[in-house]
Amino acid sequence: MPTLGALDMGGASVQKTHSCNDAASCKDPTMLYLYGGSYRVTSSSAMCYGLAEAMNRYILMLLHDAFVADGSLNNTVANPCLMSASEVDFR
Repeated sequence: MPTLGALDMGGASVQKTHSCNDAASCKDPTMLYLYGGSYRVTSSSAMCYGLAEAMNRYILMLLHDAFVADGSLNNTVANPCLMSASEVDFR
């Protein structure tokens, strides 16, 4: 069965790990021995792409769009990803 990889989305960063076919295609490969199999894997981390950071970027986009539409910045902005009765106050 082919191996694909794993993605771990934290609050501030995202880490990805995937298997490599050969050492030349991997940056700093590591051998992983798991359940009787051996795998050559590599991993990397990307700061500012975690779940909390993505939400912050999305809220910033909502604020920007509200400012562009109205020409002023209201402290309450509708977030279509939250339940309809939910409001987030930015002060």
